[in-house]
Amino acid sequence: MSAVCLIPPILVLLCALKTRKVIFSLIVGLLSASFIAQDYQVVEGLKFAVMSVSNTLDIPALLSGKLPPSDSYWTLFAFITALGITIVLLQKTGAAQAFSQLIERKVKKKKDIESMSLLLSCLFFIDDYFSSLSIGTLMHPITDRYRITRAKLAFLIDSMAAPLAILCPFSTWVGVVIGFLQSNGINEEVGKNTVIIASPFWVFVQIIPFVFYSFIIMAGSWLIVRKEISFGSMRQFEEYTLKTGDSLGNPKNETVSEVKLTKTAGVRDFFVIWVTLISSLFGSMLYYGKWASFGGERSFMQALQNTEITMALLTAGFIAVSISSLYFLLRGVLHLKMMPQILNEGSQLMRSAILILILAWSMGSILREDLQVGHYIAGNVLNHVSPAFLPFTVFLVGALIAFATGSSWGTSALLFPMIIPTIVILSVGDQAPVPLEQVPLFLPTIGALLSGCVAGDHISPISDTTIMTSLSTDMRHIDHVKTQLNYALPCIACTGFAFALFGIFAEYPLWIQTLISIMSGIAAVITLLFTLNALGKKRELPPLEVCSVSTPR
Repeated sequence: MSAVCLIPPILVLLCALKTRKVIFSLIVGLLSASFIAQDYQVVEGLKFAVMSVSNTLDIPALLSGKLPPSDSYWTLFAFITALGITIVLLQKTGAAQAFSQLIERKVKKKKDIESMSLLLSCLFFIDDYFSSLSIGTLMHPITDRYRITRAKLAFLIDSMAAPLAILCPFSTWVGVVIGFLQSNGINEEVGKNTVIIASPFWVFVQIIPFVFYSFIIMAGSWLIVRKEISFGSMRQFEEYTLKTGDSLGNPKNETVSEVKLTKTAGVRDFFVIWVTLISSLFGSMLYYGKWASFGGERSFMQALQNTEITMALLTAGFIAVSISSLYFLLRGVLHLKMMPQILNEGSQLMRSAILILILAWSMGSILREDLQVGHYIAGNVLNHVSPAFLPFTVFLVGALIAFATGSSWGTSALLFPMIIPTIVILSVGDQAPVPLEQVPLFLPTIGALLSGCVAGDHISPISDTTIMTSLSTDMRHIDHVKTQLNYALPCIACTGFAFALFGIFAEYPLWIQTLISIMSGIAAVITLLFTLNALGKKRELPPLEVCSVSTPR
């Protein structure tokens, strides 16, 4: 495949920036990818695009009367819908408003409100989808009252979701990464496919200090909030919101209607529901992970690492909706005749996001499997690298592939089988299996791979977490992508700088290399953000062009 495989993701970005219509842009990307995959035959390309969407939705299985498998997208759609119903319940009953009033009583400054969204991310670290969908819903009524633009809120949520989840040794990311390690030859017991003798879980724990992007983007996010740094298109959005009070949400498309209640919910009710949701998610993860206390054979940590996350999310969503509905009915806040309307509005609330996700996943599958975008980028870069700069190169390659395909896990699935053999051969030749200590490049290179996957996914317009963040903050998706680029690109550049320094200091002990690299990367992002902020204040920006709120997101 030639460089033409890069055209669809580039088209999506350019089209979205020009038209600000993300669904239209994704359709353009899906069709262009299909035409290229079918050698530019129009009719065959159209058929291929339809077939790609059909496969994403498991239509052949559904037509045959079979239930979708537990790891299908339908399971995730069901969780998103359940979360939408929970959101509507909290809004209609006044529980969300009670929570907002509690925060406003405790926090009075604008930057403290923004800090609260970052702190909430630390409570929702268990899963990046869960974090992205939940925090925007909780925070955007509060940020609106303090004239904080939705674009800023969306960036803060997105910058903490996956970067934080990947650092946690019992988040949903852990099971995925451990699975990649095991399937590519990292095992405690020597077998015919073993290349490195080590516990996959402890290898993951040792990789954490090398996921430089997570540390740098989180440091940058806190700096942006506490020092009120603003520049580029984000500054346009912030100035517009301060002057007009319009946070650039989409209130005219809001599907949640107002209702008159004889009794409203309070802060206690809010916490009952959210504790139920979080605890049911933990419980479901342990159940599907076969925890010993639930009749399985695994320890607590093993259960969390090996759970079926889509089924756990679905179960948690169903439990949350059931308990929330029953709780509010028994409290007399809601009446049974209101439930059909709530279920309908909760489903509609997530409808546009599910459509965007279907298009993004369908296009992403063509880019990965048919156009082989990842193989093209990796094959044209990895063969021309010196060992010392392998982490730096892998970071760039991972970021490019994740940006183009919109999938951090998909990029990991592609690169792990390519990178691990390369590291082993560069370190010990054909002597595998060997202990981890004999492959010093392994930990930093896999850390760079994961950093690149998260960084590229963070700025991709077809990334599912980016889409979900736009949904939860109720803002136009392309506005989130455009404003996020301003702040994320400096962090990505400084992460690349950190990995380049790691190669330059290759002769030093590993801990010195790591310390110098990460501290220099954080220092660089602080310097760069302050510089951009100073330059931004000197530059006159044109007024923000606001399109009609009826424009599809």
